[in-house]
Amino acid sequence: QGVVHVLADTEKKPLKTVSGIVILNNSYKHIKPMAQVLEVYQSSKGDQSESIGENGVGLKQGCATLCDLSFALSKNLGQYSLGIIAKSLQRKDGCVLPAFSFTNFPQKDELRELFTEHSIIGHCIVEYGGGSLDSGIDRLLEQYERMVTLEDRQHVFCVVLHELKHNPTSGSVVVHVDSSDDDAYQVDFAQNAKGLMAKLKQELPRQYIHASSRLDVRVDGKPVVFAYWQKRLVELSSFQVRIDPKSPIHKSTKDWKDPVHGYSLKIYAGFDPNRVASPAKSALSLFIYSRQSGRLILQEEDARNMLGLSTGGTEYCQGLTIIVDDYHGKLPLNPTKQDLAFGEEAHGETHRANLMNWLGGVSKVYWKSHLFKFQGESKTLLTDEIKGHVHTVQAFQRSHVVPRLLHECNLTTLINITWTLRGQEKITFHGRSYQSVTGIDTLITIQETEARKIELEEKKQTPKKRKATTTPPTSARSSKKKTQSIVNNNNDEEVDERYSPAVARLQFEYDNETQTQMSLDSHNLKDMVSRLEERSKKYKLKAARYKEELVKKIAEVEELQQENESLRAERQAASLDNYANEERAAASINFDDANEELATANRKIEELQNALNSATKKLEVAKINSQIQQETVNEYREKYAELRAELSATAMHASI
Repeated sequence: QGVVHVLADTEKKPLKTVSGIVILNNSYKHIKPMAQVLEVYQSSKGDQSESIGENGVGLKQGCATLCDLSFALSKNLGQYSLGIIAKSLQRKDGCVLPAFSFTNFPQKDELRELFTEHSIIGHCIVEYGGGSLDSGIDRLLEQYERMVTLEDRQHVFCVVLHELKHNPTSGSVVVHVDSSDDDAYQVDFAQNAKGLMAKLKQELPRQYIHASSRLDVRVDGKPVVFAYWQKRLVELSSFQVRIDPKSPIHKSTKDWKDPVHGYSLKIYAGFDPNRVASPAKSALSLFIYSRQSGRLILQEEDARNMLGLSTGGTEYCQGLTIIVDDYHGKLPLNPTKQDLAFGEEAHGETHRANLMNWLGGVSKVYWKSHLFKFQGESKTLLTDEIKGHVHTVQAFQRSHVVPRLLHECNLTTLINITWTLRGQEKITFHGRSYQSVTGIDTLITIQETEARKIELEEKKQTPKKRKATTTPPTSARSSKKKTQSIVNNNNDEEVDERYSPAVARLQFEYDNETQTQMSLDSHNLKDMVSRLEERSKKYKLKAARYKEELVKKIAEVEELQQENESLRAERQAASLDNYANEERAAASINFDDANEELATANRKIEELQNALNSATKKLEVAKINSQIQQETVNEYREKYAELRAELSATAMHASI
């Protein structure tokens, strides 16, 4: 299970005050050495779509932007490393990004000796410790302990951002610290850290649309749910098109709708009620996400001109939102992954034109399919309908309902669209042969109004009625007009007596026909009202049933979430047990190794003792031999003295 936790970094002395944030995550594979991560102007990522750009460019750029001092820590099995990104270490002749590696869990004495030897780097640790080297080391060791206790902790990466310079919600916050000096202000780092964490919790679901359900993301201890668009957009729908990255779309091309060498691209569309309230922000917005993580690459607030659509009035507005899901990574990105880079491709301009052409066609058919639901195809009625869902959207955002990931959702879609080209190369659609298939994961929908349904029925039925019943002969029409004229004139002028019987007869026919028509109209109105009442009752029953189902689903989801929390707690407890068992096994192995070393040492001691005994015996033998030799020498000396005495006596006797 993947883990990403964003925590507050607190100082313990003198009080537990927040000084920054800690970003902690695990990895399913080995993390590169810190020296390679912090390497400047180098890249080992190759040409893979998931790996572009300089080594650690996002880490270095982000840390330098957010604060003047930050630390990067990593753990690979039993090996640990530390990297420092500090403004105070930089020099004019180049970047200085020191990195250190440790074969075991770092010890306090080891770190103290290291930072004392490298005094310039030690100043950074002193700053982190609030003026104390030991306090700074203790805080670093605390981060390493967090890495050890993290779930699935074999490969762990950690970033510590100390004293954030900015607050994304309200700018940099300052507080007055000295009442005697009006200019004595300092940055409120605690508020900056809290502001950044609040912004992260709000923005993460918008920045990533494919975060796996197995990824445990928490900010300040609270889980982050990646369902931003599912809970925000009205009539969220999906479309699938194929983009040709090399050949331009043209009427002469037979397979322009389904190019053989193209790739599939999923497009989502919906209406954002939160943007409708502000007319300046209600125009079509484009969001392009890329790669398996679904990272937001490009956002365009008013993309109508970019997609070749009309930019006048309120056309393609009403909070219309188009989302591009480049799940397989076919769109070219720049090294920072913050924009598209069609210029890097041989046919980049063609690729871009085909993409925007299809996006424009999808936007047009989606927007008009909902505009057709309202009487007179009124954009005002469509706008009012979208506005009316603001509270519904807010209710969904506050609820604990957790929809599926966007690419896993069964959303509403339009089928049997008759795609065609306007002119030679502009994608549009023809007629209304398409059908809308409602998806179970489209949470908020727009219903065709009753007035619009009646209007469409009248358009279908009116020509037949005129032909069958309501169209009288020409003479009858002229007679009716003449009768009405005579009747009207009879109110003001005196009519000739010769025409009195005819006038009376025509008056009777006219009144009878008028009364009959009024009766029919009244009957039709009553019938229409009764139908509307029946439909209203049906919709109320459906709404009540849907509400009950929604309440049940919310309860089921909350129950599943509770079960998930309990399972997560059990997994964490099991993980801690496994860790304890691993530590016991490691301790047992170390104990066995120590016993083997002790036995080896005992054997060496025995060998040395035996050698010592042998040497002692040899020494004793040598001493005995030395004594014997000494006795022999003494005997020779005595004999020598006797011989000299005899010689002296002999010489004296001879002389006598």
